Amino acid sequence: MYNDEQEAEKLQRFTVAVNEKIDGQIEEILSEAYAEKDNILKTVENTVLQEMHLKIQHQMKEIDTRHRRIRSQALQENKKEILMHREKLSKQIFDNIERRIIEFTDSPEYLKYLCKLLEGKEIKSSMIIRLSERDMKFKDEIAKTMDGEHEFEIDKSIKYGGLSIFDRDTLTIEDRTIDNSLQEEKEQFCYNYSFTVGNSFC
Repeated sequence: MYNDEQEAEKLQRFTVAVNEKIDGQIEEILSEAYAEKDNILKTVENTVLQEMHLKIQHQMKEIDTRHRRIRSQALQENKKEILMHREKLSKQIFDNIERRIIEFTDSPEYLKYLCKLLEGKEIKSSMIIRLSERDMKFKDEIAKTMDGEHEFEIDKSIKYGGLSIFDRDTLTIEDRTIDNSLQEEKEQFCYNYSFTVGNSFC
């Protein structure tokens, strides 16, 4: 009887010890499982956050690229519009100048202007005075204002008027044409009022 009670007590203590050990192991396993779960969740969270961060960065780059493209396109369109407007104004200015030149060359003052172009200029026998085909009608009047006989010829490249002097000895041309003055004015205008992008007028 005593032995049975002792054995029962030992068995009870053993059972309690085993249960405590099992409970400890279960607790340890659960603790490790929870820790593993936390690690997995943190890893997943970090991965998701990283992926989200990369996705956001990619989207921001796309937005920035689109913005730059839209801005660049807008700037190009603005430049084009400005240049077209400038081209229109330039044409209006020089169309008006050309109209006034034509009015001047049709006026009585024009012959005086042609004669004045030769004032004080020594015209040698080697020199030829070149006029436009339209202005050859003035050659006799011009000759009257000069000493000696002088040679005249038609220069078909003269569009607006004026004259040039060709020297056969030196093969040089002294350009006193309105055409040349107008071209210089255009070049000066383009130089003073030019933009960074070229255009057809200048």
